[in-house]
Amino acid sequence: MKRWWNEKDLLDIIPEVCLYKELSLNEIVDMIYHYVIKQLINPN
Repeated sequence: MKRWWNEKDLLDIIPEVCLYKELSLNEIVDMIYHYVIKQLINPN
């Protein structure tokens, strides 16, 4: 599956992140929020 995904990944500007089932919804939202803020501060 990983090989297929990389070959078909059309969104190379958005890095893939593994979300584990042990993470709560709040933890996932927090991860996304921090990623977005980091990209706004330092887009490169």
